[in-house]
Parts: sequence; structure tokens; C-alpha cells
Amino acid sequence: MPKRFLMLCCACLIVPLLGTPAQAQAFPERAIRLVIPFPPGGGTDIAARLVGEKLAAVLKQPVVPENKPGANGVIASEFVARSAPDGYTLLVATGSSHAFAPALGVRLPFDPVKDFAPVALIGQFPTVLVVNPAVPARTMREFVDHARQHPGTINYGSAGNGSTNHFLGELIKQVAGIDMLHVPYKGSGPASQDLLAGQIQAMVDSVAAAKGNIEAGKLRALGVTTPQRVAQLPDVPSLKESGYDIEYAGWVVIMAPAGTPQPVLSRLHDAIASVMADAAVVERYNRQGILIRPMTLAELTPYLRSDKERWATVAAKAGLKSE
Repeated sequence: MPKRFLMLCCACLIVPLLGTPAQAQAFPERAIRLVIPFPPGGGTDIAARLVGEKLAAVLKQPVVPENKPGANGVIASEFVARSAPDGYTLLVATGSSHAFAPALGVRLPFDPVKDFAPVALIGQFPTVLVVNPAVPARTMREFVDHARQHPGTINYGSAGNGSTNHFLGELIKQVAGIDMLHVPYKGSGPASQDLLAGQIQAMVDSVAAAKGNIEAGKLRALGVTTPQRVAQLPDVPSLKESGYDIEYAGWVVIMAPAGTPQPVLSRLHDAIASVMADAAVVERYNRQGILIRPMTLAELTPYLRSDKERWATVAAKAGLKSE
């Protein structure tokens, strides 16, 4: 009896282990929900829907986009954080909810690190510092000199307190050692309109959004925030190239709820990696001004942690707090 009992126990332990790979290979067996934290039509929404469409073909299951806008991504993030950790509910996460909000000390209904498992980086959005043509500066150095010689005369706009362009504006102030007044708006669109009208003097905006006005001469580009120049604005130097250690591109990362099995995460990651290499995706991303940066699962977590810590330092130095 003891021998039979021991053999039975061993069998019970082995069977679940044998079943795990089979379950991973079977994933997915039904539709996957892709939760997007912004309204339809924006850059993040467009990128996510394209990836979702191609991902469905790879996984041979529907990938259904679902927009849950509100609170700079907090509503969508909370929804996914509380979903079953089975790989069937995914979040299109951005720095708004997972880096900037924590940096401001916002009380979140989730932990941006502990409650999520990163799956794949699906794009980076390069930004550019633009000024109204009335500003007498054609280079970043001239802009810095002008700001120092005329303190308190440069107002920069943003999509609101805690937005990407708000934090980048503060980073520019810190690195360049200049004084600028932050003017928050309810979205980048209204801020850009006031910049064009001369109500504000500067703004950090996405390359995709600013490109048309730059080419039309309505705005002047002083530098992109990526390490190198971007294909969409080949004549515009990077801020780093101009001598200012400012490097950033807004990120979009697919995340799953914490506790999602590792084989499922790996399956999703590998499938998305193949999507990002698809010629149609590359071409569409190039047109939208979105960068593709391959990154392994092992690289994702430290990348996101570093980003979160970086903006916490910027916020602390600037004295930024949630409203």
C-alpha cells in the first residue's frame, strides 16, 4: 500500500506538469479583448488597432479593441488589473497612467508595477520642441539664450497637468537651466491652436501632430527628443545633438494582469514580435511617425521601472503634484 500510494502521488504531480505546455500551446482558444485607454482616432488607438488586427491573424482568434477612455488611462488600467490573469484581457498601457501619474503622487486604484505583467512594446512616439515663429530663435541654443535673457516671457503649453508634454517641458527647463511658465490645456489640440495663435510660445508635441505645421512654416522646430533625428523631420536635429541631454519617446506597451502564466506571456510576446516585423505595420508606423523598437520580455520590466523612476525624479525636482 505505501508503494502504491507513493506511485499515485508521483503521478498526480507529473500530470499537471505535462498539462501546462499543452495549455500554453492551446492558447488562445477564444477572443482576446484589447483595452485602449483613449478615444478612437488618436495615435495610440491607431497603433493598437493595427497591431490587434495583425495579431488576430497570427493567433487565429479575434482580437477585439475596446476603448475605455478617462482619467489619463487610469479607468482602463484599473479594469485590466482586476481582470482574470489568463491572457484574454490586455491593456494598451502608456506612460500617462504608469509613469507620470505615480510621479505626481496620484492615488491610483492599482499598482502600476505589481498589478501588471508587461507583454510587448508596440511603439514609441517621438516628440519635438516647437515654437511660434515670433520667437526669435532658430536653434535650441538660441532659444535657451533668449529664455535666459528674457526670463518669464516663455509660456509652454501641454495637454494638461501630468501629460507627456508637461513632463518634457519640465525636463527641458531643468536640463537647459531656463525658466518657462507651464500653461495646461484640456488636450494637445487646444494647446497647439494657442501656440499657432501666439498665445503661448512653445510646446513639446508629437512629431506626427506637429509635422504639418512645421512644414507649412506655421511652427518652428528646434529639436526632437529622440537620440537621433527622425525620418519624418530629417532637417531637425535632436536636442542631444544640440548639446542638451534630453532623450525620450513616449511608449505604448501591451500589458496583462499580474499572475498571467509565463507561457501565455511568451506566446503573446512572440506573436506581437512577428506582427511588429510585418511590412504593412512598418510602413504604416513610418507614415504615422511611430518608432518600432524590438525589446525582449526580460528587457521590458527594467525599461518601464527606469522610466517610472526617471519621471519621479523630474517631478520631485520641479515640485510637481497632482491637482
